[in-house]
Amino acid sequence: MSDLIDTTEMYLKVVFELEEQRQPALRARLAERLEQAMPSVSQTVSRLERDGLLHLDDNRIVELTPEGRRIAVAVMRKHRITERFLFDVLGLDWADCHEEACRWEHVLGDAAEQKLAALLTNLDSDPYGNPIPGLELIGRTSNPFVHGDPATECADGTPMTVTAIGEGIQADEGLLQACAATGIIPGSGVMVTVESGQYSVTGAQGSVALDAHLAAQLFVVA
Repeated sequence: MSDLIDTTEMYLKVVFELEEQRQPALRARLAERLEQAMPSVSQTVSRLERDGLLHLDDNRIVELTPEGRRIAVAVMRKHRITERFLFDVLGLDWADCHEEACRWEHVLGDAAEQKLAALLTNLDSDPYGNPIPGLELIGRTSNPFVHGDPATECADGTPMTVTAIGEGIQADEGLLQACAATGIIPGSGVMVTVESGQYSVTGAQGSVALDAHLAAQLFVVA
């Protein structure tokens, strides 16, 4: 697969992630997520807009076109099915599944994806609690999903339950390992507090400090 296709899929996937997390897909956020310079991001977004995959609205928010969404859903579905396979079938460490799935998502063919999905009994979410999109397109169904609220909106010390851990946290393997070690995983009980803009998330075995950007990618329910 060419680098151009790989770059296209990465950009579309990140826009999809930001939509999923209810964050406006500004080019500055794309630059942050992709660790790219703003001129490079602006150039790539312009190319994808010309290709009919992205659209800039009147507020300069990047949106997926129908074709862009089709590609983004397919990439994200392959990514999260792969994570589920790596964790459930191969027994890969929870903190390692995301990075490994990033290597698979751009090269996994449709037939192989179907085979992986057939080996899985749980397709309700990936190992980090996020829904697997577009399952109906491969003949599978999913149960209704509750994503929860960002931890930044629940930082008053009230006991909460983790529902999902966003892609930004997943991209930091060390942070994922810290979450696992402190019991901050989907289904676990936590308390979130904030002081001077720094969020503290306390699980059964300890606490993890998150800035506002990362705390907004931890989803919880009361």
